Amino acid sequence: MGSRTFDYRGRLRLLILHAVEEGYTHGYSIMKYLENIIGHSPGAGAIYPHLKFLREAGFLEVVPKVTAGERMVKEYRITEEGRRYLEARRKELQETLGLIEGFRILRELGWDELVKRIKSLIKTLPSMSEEGREEVRSLLKGFIEGLDKVVKGG
Repeated sequence: MGSRTFDYRGRLRLLILHAVEEGYTHGYSIMKYLENIIGHSPGAGAIYPHLKFLREAGFLEVVPKVTAGERMVKEYRITEEGRRYLEARRKELQETLGLIEGFRILRELGWDELVKRIKSLIKTLPSMSEEGREEVRSLLKGFIEGLDKVVKGG
């Protein structure tokens, strides 16, 4: 998983059910919805197997629909069983959506730049002097203490 996204694996089925509940009823629109909230599209190779699983589990149903261009498309609808499943996991869904939103904000605050610096640091650590390593240790300690202070509201 890249540095630019929240690690949603294991929660994708829940997010897909939520997307369908929100009215995103086609595979492509589900991918675009997820791209909007996660920060990138999980892609068809990730979405369609989950849609198949959710359909086979009875959480989604497929309603064939003819488009204006007379093309047949699959429209997904959440079933009552799917609604019960989603409702039973509403707290997990809300926590997931909150984490995704928090990670989106973190990216806006400079996460990608921090990850670049850490990757660069990791590459140089093996050849870094002990003095350099001690400086890194001190910087990390200060960074962690600063984050703890902000998180605690101090």
